Amino acid sequence: MNILGNKVSVYGRNMCSKKVSLVLVSFFIVILFLGTVSAWDWDNKKSFTLDSTTSRYGRIEVYDSFFLGLGRGDKLWEAELKKNTDTCGEFCSAEKEITIYNDGAVIDDIIFETIKSDG
Repeated sequence: MNILGNKVSVYGRNMCSKKVSLVLVSFFIVILFLGTVSAWDWDNKKSFTLDSTTSRYGRIEVYDSFFLGLGRGDKLWEAELKKNTDTCGEFCSAEKEITIYNDGAVIDDIIFETIKSDG
């Protein structure tokens, strides 16, 4: 009976230490990836404004969230389309104003193509 009691208590301590180890490893992994999560952009908040203070196309503002989409943190960037040719004939133009509040690029892949009359 005494031996069985010792086996149960040893088994109980092993299970407890495994649980504690699992919690500690999980906590370490969360701390390790916390910086990566804060750099992701899928949790950003977007705000669109169209009123008398903006052009007729409106202004978009993008904010970082505090944690996984909750709350609104620092403003990352804002953009406003000032002028645009609504119908495009031979000449088209667009005038934008983009303000970036952190180091980086908002627009990095633009391809300008010219379609000539011979195809």
